[in-house]
Amino acid sequence: MNIDFGHDQQGQSMGAWNQKAPRIVSVVSGKGGVGKTFLSTSLGLVAAGLGKRVLLIDGDLSLANVDVAMGLKVRHHLGDVLAGTVTLHEAVVHGPQGLSVLPASAGVAELAQMDATQQRHILEVLRPALSAYDLVVIDCGAGVGDGVVFFARAAHESLVVLTPEPTALADAYATIKVLAKNASVDNIGVMVNQANEYVARDVFRRLSSVVGRFLPTVLHYQGSVPLDDNVRTSVLERRPLLQARADTAAARAATMVAKSWLLSTPDARVGLLGAAFDSQQVLR
Repeated sequence: MNIDFGHDQQGQSMGAWNQKAPRIVSVVSGKGGVGKTFLSTSLGLVAAGLGKRVLLIDGDLSLANVDVAMGLKVRHHLGDVLAGTVTLHEAVVHGPQGLSVLPASAGVAELAQMDATQQRHILEVLRPALSAYDLVVIDCGAGVGDGVVFFARAAHESLVVLTPEPTALADAYATIKVLAKNASVDNIGVMVNQANEYVARDVFRRLSSVVGRFLPTVLHYQGSVPLDDNVRTSVLERRPLLQARADTAAARAATMVAKSWLLSTPDARVGLLGAAFDSQQVLR
């Protein structure tokens, strides 16, 4: 479903990192199991640890897992907010480092197949709350469903996560192709998980080569995280790796990737959520 919400303001700069309007990023992947939620939570935790006000939104509206990965006790979720039974403030839970998390629902088919009215409602619900944050991270569902395209259009920037597996590389290209066509994403960051730096650079080179031949999208290498059994252990323990095992190879690498991205220049794209912002003032 390709919903027309009007033209995104592609040329308007979002300004510097310390602006009053938040920086909004969608984190996507072509397939599940590549570490997308791991990167999303790590990015949020690193930014929160640096004193930033961060909201992590679980954008997988039917198969939510951010709260599970972080071991959070959830009473309400985005579906309850949209139904009007609770406010967004009441649905937000607080994780490590003061990170704010907006959980999604699990197994709610209605949210997995949102129509234009429901998507507009999500924007109306989220926009008034965003001026309270410096950074908003949207952990999207895997693949190229309508929800992924919607949240990519809602954000200012997008990051794609993949592993060195050929299937992950092919699915990452398919995702980038859909985002270029349906979400007007012409710049995207790439993080390679479960790979050393040499392998990760080669994966990025191959992906960039294909994208450069067939798509108008420009890719930006954001770094790599090595294969580390501690990641799986932290998932089983339902504790973020950066909290449970901060001195492991994967945790150190994820921290470096997150810090590097936070220091990068924000994309100039203003997505659907950013349309209500002006670069010099808070949400109207």
